[in-house]
Amino acid sequence: MNFTDYKSVSVITYKNTPCIQIKNANAEALLSLFGGHLLSFTPTSVNENILWLSEEAIFDEKTAIRGGVPICWPWFANLRSGDDIPAHGFVRSQAWQLIAIEEKSDAAEITETTLTLQPETLSLYNTSAHLTVRLVVTISKDCKISLISSNTGNTPISITQALHSYFNVKDITTAQIDGVTSNYYDKVVDTHGNTPSLPYKFESETDRIHVAEVDTSTNSQTVTIRSHNNFDINIGQSGHDSIIVWNPYIDKSKSMKDMADNGYETMLCIEAGNTEGTIVDAHSSVEISQWFSAKTR
Repeated sequence: MNFTDYKSVSVITYKNTPCIQIKNANAEALLSLFGGHLLSFTPTSVNENILWLSEEAIFDEKTAIRGGVPICWPWFANLRSGDDIPAHGFVRSQAWQLIAIEEKSDAAEITETTLTLQPETLSLYNTSAHLTVRLVVTISKDCKISLISSNTGNTPISITQALHSYFNVKDITTAQIDGVTSNYYDKVVDTHGNTPSLPYKFESETDRIHVAEVDTSTNSQTVTIRSHNNFDINIGQSGHDSIIVWNPYIDKSKSMKDMADNGYETMLCIEAGNTEGTIVDAHSSVEISQWFSAKTR
């Protein structure tokens, strides 16, 4: 692909990893070709990266990167207990390739940049030779990420997946989220049917799967993170059956080699996920999307 044809896109190396840098009138972003992994999104309106990237993230083109927006596909968490296979699928630790770029402009300025990527190969862990995936990332005043799974075969395929987004917060002990009120499965203590306390705040390790409250094929859900002094982070998502909320808190942060001991203090995961199993019918596609922006107060 000839990048000189595009004003807002360039190829750079970040921490020895090939990346796509996007700069337009509304935002800047950095996307790693290892994992198809969005590392940063900085809207011009606040001039601050609203995604969180671990200071201890490992950039060796083998290990999944801690932070940004990892792609969990074609399974979420562990596919089968006891199997020697990667948690959260395999595409977040594979090389991706850029297959299309689209720019939209207003007068002389590029205001929106859309990238389409796909894995260079699909791992032997893939659940079917007929299952493929594409990632579409649009950078403008907000950032939209869509994961499109396609089944080229003659029989339905079941997958789970997630857009595992890490967001920046000023202080997890004072942060709160609005818009997540449904009951949840608590992975920390392995209990179902828990009701969240409102306002939704964080005082310990949090790993929860909230069932979506609407039909997300025709409706979207909105979550707001309130933490920063001059703006909130608004998150919308569709095509999901669950909202996953995660913060490792003190002890787990200390046990993770790719997170600083105090890393939990400034991050919060709000994930769009299909955790219950999504059927991709024969010769059809399904799409899960998340979009986010900084809303000034």
